[in-house]
Parts: sequence; structure tokens; C-alpha cells
Amino acid sequence: GISHRFPNPRKRLDLLQKWIKVIGSDQFNELPSNDIHYKKRICSIHFSGDCYSPGTKVLNFNAVPSLNLSNSVDLNDIPSTSTSSESPYIHTTNDETFFGLSATTNSMHEHDDVVKKSNLKKKFQNNGMLNKIGIRHSKLLTPKFKSLYGTEKMAKFKECLKAAEKFSDKYLDSKIIGCMSSAAAIFIKLQLRETKNSPKGRRFTLEEKLLCLSLYKQSTKSYQLLSKLFILLARKTLSTLLYQIPISTGLDKKCKTLKEKEKYCVVLFDEVSLEPQLQYDDNVGCIVGFEDNGLDRTQRITNNFKQPISYTFCESSTKRYDLANQITNVLKAVHLSGLKVVDTICDQEYNDTFYEIDCGVERIKVVHLYDSPHLLKGIRNNLLSKNLMFTINGHQREACWKDIVDLYVLDSVVQDVKMLP
Repeated sequence: GISHRFPNPRKRLDLLQKWIKVIGSDQFNELPSNDIHYKKRICSIHFSGDCYSPGTKVLNFNAVPSLNLSNSVDLNDIPSTSTSSESPYIHTTNDETFFGLSATTNSMHEHDDVVKKSNLKKKFQNNGMLNKIGIRHSKLLTPKFKSLYGTEKMAKFKECLKAAEKFSDKYLDSKIIGCMSSAAAIFIKLQLRETKNSPKGRRFTLEEKLLCLSLYKQSTKSYQLLSKLFILLARKTLSTLLYQIPISTGLDKKCKTLKEKEKYCVVLFDEVSLEPQLQYDDNVGCIVGFEDNGLDRTQRITNNFKQPISYTFCESSTKRYDLANQITNVLKAVHLSGLKVVDTICDQEYNDTFYEIDCGVERIKVVHLYDSPHLLKGIRNNLLSKNLMFTINGHQREACWKDIVDLYVLDSVVQDVKMLP
């Protein structure tokens, strides 16, 4: 097998002493540490598979021989600076020394201080492809066999390299990426994998696309800066990803498998101001931008946005009759899907707070509520520019924004007791 050099005493004296302790040979007692390092060798059959780096024949940093030894030594009981003075020789049945020394055991005792130069330059036995055909060096091969030998050697090197890369990936996952959050792990893997690839040769997984899309939705300007610093998807690729989401006007009937207590819900509706624009959607083969209320399309220009249940397009604001018709259709569709609508919510002002909807033979009662966050926002905006007049117990009062500020300052004086957030 392959022979290994003893550890360098200048760098790993503790490991060299541990090897001598494990081997337990008297021939090391009279030799200096440098002579043991340069003149002695030990065969690879004394090392277990865990002592080698994955895919190579190189020993690990702390490898210690432990196999086929005549004396049994517990490695855990060996101190890092211990030495051995008395131990039996290691031998085998075929009289071959396990040390791979430059001389035999007998000649070593006869010449402890002198080692022949020819023995120091002894070639180690090669158990590879050349040894199988009886050739010691590749220079003796014919040009054709030399080419085949080089190809086979390159294939073995690629296997070793692949095993080493696989080991490095496992180590990275277990030691570094395993301690990160899922988003950070996806981002780090993306940077390590695609750094060496050209911009047109990069490939991304669905998780990486969703991560980039979430960053893009937070801030487009920040995403432009991050794209210059890191490897991220292009804006066109993100737009293509969004086009794959099927959206269209109308109602989508679902939620029939929910439990009874999970079917109670409310319906919210609102309007969004959009700039007019026409775009051709090649996924569905139509032009997006015309007014579309689910029944017909007009030539008024609008744009596309998505709602969880239903959405329509209009110019300026929706007419009251169209809005009533849309709410009725939505409530009927939601009711037929198995859900139970109890109220509707929006930021528009309505006089009636209670109404009923005919759903075939059944009439459902719905309560309309005003959007409370929008109500608080409206009160705040009005108090910033004008005062509020109200009546309590027959007395007319006036409130202003300064009253709220004074109350907050007064409440902040007492540190331990605070009534306001």
C-alpha cells in the first residue's frame, strides 16, 4: 500500500510522539526526531478510512495509526506530549514491516546511525493501473496507451474533486447555513452557486425567485442597488414570473371544504386610483387597460389590479347601480360557495346600516360597517386643519388637535403610570 511520512517534529511534535507511542518500536529510542521524519515511513494499512480526506489518499491533520498493530493502545489515554520507551516490534506473517522503512528490521539494528542512500530513494509500490500491467512508469507506455492512461487518470481526479466538493457542500450546510434563517440560507446559496456563471447562464429556483420578488416589492430603488452589489433576478424576469399568475375578472368559487365555524366572513370593497395604460398580456391573448366590470368591456382606459374575491375596472368612481349589482353578485357567489357573510366594510358613507340579499329561496341579512382605521385617519386629518364641534349633555363643545397633544404630554409626565400608548 501507500507509505506515509511521519509528522514533522518542528510543526507537530506532539503528534509525532503520539505515533511513536502507538507503534511502540524500540528502534525509535536512539533516533532523533528529524531522522524519524525524513527516514521512516509507515504503511497505509495501519490507518482507518476516517483518517483520510474524502476522495483522496491524504491523511487528515490529526490522523493516528490504529489498525493491524501488535500492541493495543487506547488513543484517548495518550497525552499529547508522551513518549514510549518499551514496546514490542510490529510484524506480520509475510515478514513485511508495516513502517515502509528504507531498510529491513535486521539491517536497521546493524546500522542505526547510517542509512544507505539507495534505500532512502526506494520507490513505494504502486498498486494503480501501471502496476496491474507490470509497468513502473508512464514513460514506458506507447503513445496510444499513454493517452488512455491520461484519460483514466483525469477521470479519477474528477471523481476525487467531485467527492471533495460534495463534502465541502455538506460541511457548509451543517456548520454555516444550518444556523441561518431560511431566507438567509437561500440568499447565501444563490451567491455561492451563481457567482462563477455568466449573467445569461444563471439559473434560479422557485424559492430564489420568490425571495427576489419579495425584495423587489418592498422597494424598487433598493432592489436596483442590491442588484448591483449581489446576484439577483432581473426586473424582466420578475415581471415574467408575475405574468404566470392566472388572474381575470369575475368570481372564483372555492372554500367549499371549510368547517362550519370557519365559513363566517366579511366582504370588503374599495377603489384604487390607477394611471391609464394599455398593455398586451400574451398569456391570455388580450389587451389589459380597458374598463372591465365583469360583464362587458368599453374603450375607457384603466389598469389591472388584483382582489382576493373579485375585481372590476371603472373610470373615476363606480356608479351606485353598478356597485350595488357587483356587491349583490359577490354576496350571492360567496353564499353559494358555503361561506356565511355577516357584514360588509368599506370607507364610503352609507345611510343604511342593514340590508338583505335574495339568494334564491333564501334571504341573507348583512350589516354594513364603516372602515374604522379609515375613520380614525379621517378624524386626524380634519383635526390638523380645523376644529371639531360636538354636543355633550346639551352643551356644545369644541375640540382641536392641540387638546390631544396636551393630553399626551400630560400623560408622559408620570413614568410609572401611563394611560396612552
